Amino acid sequence: MKLIGINKTYHNKHNDVCVFQNLNLAFPDHGCITIYGESGSGKTTLFQIIAGLDKDYEGVIENNHKIEYLFQEIELFENLSVYDNLLFANLDNEKINHLLEKFDMIELKNQKVKKLSNGEKRRVQIMRSLLNEPDLLLMDEPSASLDQKNAVIVCDMIKQLSKEITVVITTHDEALFDDVADISYRIEHRSLELIKENSLSQLDHDRKGHESVKKKEIDKKNIFQMSALYIKAHKLNMVISIILLFCFSFASYIGFYYNDASGEKQKHNVWNYSTNLIYTFPNDCEIIVQDVIKSVTCYEYDLFNLEHLNKTIEKNKNVVAYALEWDSAIYHGVDHESLDQMWKERENGKDFSKIEELKNSFYSHYDVFQIIEFKNEDGNHATFIHPEISYLNIKDLSNKLLLQGKSQRAFPYEMVQPEKIPLLIGNYPKEDHEVIIGNDFAEDIMAVLEYENKEQLIGTKLDFYTGGDYHDDLIKNLPDSWGNKDLHLHVTVSGITSYENVFENRMYFKRNALQSTIADIYHYDVNEVKLHAEKFLVDPSKDTQSIMEKLNENSPLVKDSYHIFNGEDNVYIEWSGKINQDQKMMKQIIAVLLIITIIFLMLHRFFFKKQLKKESHIIKQCGYSPIKVEAIVNLCLCIITGLLSFVLMMGCIPLLNKAALSILNRSVLDWSFIHFVYSFLFVVVIYEIGTTLYLKYFIK
Repeated sequence: MKLIGINKTYHNKHNDVCVFQNLNLAFPDHGCITIYGESGSGKTTLFQIIAGLDKDYEGVIENNHKIEYLFQEIELFENLSVYDNLLFANLDNEKINHLLEKFDMIELKNQKVKKLSNGEKRRVQIMRSLLNEPDLLLMDEPSASLDQKNAVIVCDMIKQLSKEITVVITTHDEALFDDVADISYRIEHRSLELIKENSLSQLDHDRKGHESVKKKEIDKKNIFQMSALYIKAHKLNMVISIILLFCFSFASYIGFYYNDASGEKQKHNVWNYSTNLIYTFPNDCEIIVQDVIKSVTCYEYDLFNLEHLNKTIEKNKNVVAYALEWDSAIYHGVDHESLDQMWKERENGKDFSKIEELKNSFYSHYDVFQIIEFKNEDGNHATFIHPEISYLNIKDLSNKLLLQGKSQRAFPYEMVQPEKIPLLIGNYPKEDHEVIIGNDFAEDIMAVLEYENKEQLIGTKLDFYTGGDYHDDLIKNLPDSWGNKDLHLHVTVSGITSYENVFENRMYFKRNALQSTIADIYHYDVNEVKLHAEKFLVDPSKDTQSIMEKLNENSPLVKDSYHIFNGEDNVYIEWSGKINQDQKMMKQIIAVLLIITIIFLMLHRFFFKKQLKKESHIIKQCGYSPIKVEAIVNLCLCIITGLLSFVLMMGCIPLLNKAALSILNRSVLDWSFIHFVYSFLFVVVIYEIGTTLYLKYFIK
């Protein structure tokens, strides 16, 4: 190897500094060359030019040597053993053991490097370089930071090495290396001044394979082994990275979760403000809008029945619960044709009973419900005995609720998919008389009953009015076949749901339980009942608007179309604003969480920057790509973090919900595998890109 006419100049901001001018240097096949010089004379610059690290020079370098450069700073994996450090350079166990014995380090083979003295570390560094099989070994201040004893040991090593390869040393200590050096130079006047030269016998050792500089061939097996060693060297670092990645993963999961319609917060708001409520009624109805709130007035129209309801539910799998509505206007509408006929017959002398008058005066739905005559101070009367099921008034607690400014009404629904209505406490109904009530309704009742906690409500019996003001005179005239003449609905609270509603105190029965119970009380055939409206609560994670659009085509209607609107039409502007405000606040919290975790990941990298820089150089010096090694390590890290995150999230989210339910009266998250996959892929991509950019631009 030869350096011919080397000129090197540093171009500073204010002036140019010439370091070398027409510098020439030839290297023998073996031996020790020492280069002396004051600090700042250019010793390190010369080594960087020889090693090919500095290419900003003029001149020619003829090179057929494989070069190893040992920096002044000791560069080793401190947390690995001596043996593991040597494995980075060569996986040949026999060669490693041979060097350990040759340099009297075999007893320290399994000792961690951080426990070695500086002299021992320097020997390990030299051995690692030798395992790369160099022709030319550059050693920058090899005796720096060593005591006299270790400096002498290193000198002896260099003397042995110089018999087989060329060793070039820069040093201040001329006395220490004078006996070792075969050729000595001093940097003077921007060039090399020869101060010593011994005759070197040309050894006829085999130099095949080193006739040209070749990059070390690395197979896939080797790079995976190196990655495993790298992980072994960074156990604590890996644990910290896993914790930070888990936090990043969890924050990302929340972000993906809340940006999706199935987020628990969204579902809670959807349920709370009735935006998942689909209200249906026949086509021939008039919609009256008063101060944003919509009301419906129906006169002569076709009516629904239970057959239609069941077919609608079967064809719309997103229905969670439903409610039916009828009112007295349906059964008390005037039948003018029958009434005119009755008056004609009366003029001809026919005498009609009160029941006959009622039947002739009103629509022909009298065959569904019982019609009875009764007498009071106002005279003889006839009326239908039928329930009101749009809502139920709570019986014994009604006045107390009103005094506290609370509603005494409960709106009954029957559940199609109970599991979609999460429980705060208690159980889903098993019997027809058991119900789930909303948390807000439960708090109102608990306050009136002066209960200390909601658990006391479980098993509490509640009584409801199911019809009009049926007084004693009317009840006494019920047929004897009715047996029990109690027209009240008696229910037992089996559970409390976290899903509330600002419009209705909702109460949930088993499917068909309410209808069959009411039918038993009022002795009618539930299949004969005509309904003027149906209410459907649909899955809060689904798009209600699209369900509304498909509901008509998926339902066997009496007519071809009917009116539909959902709770969004009933929400005041400030309530809609509150939903948007909640979502905005949640997104801000998520953004802050993501930024904090990313900052901590960056700080973690910055904290280990010096170590990573040193180890990156070791990996590169041993012939590997730091980016590839780091990519494999990160892949392993992400797999471990992914499995850990999967297990922890799947286990912790229900516990988190349980705590949130007890404090906030609602759950805050739910488990979604698809959201986990999306969020973790996002974490992996960001982490890999960040690491690659960091190694490429910040660790040089």
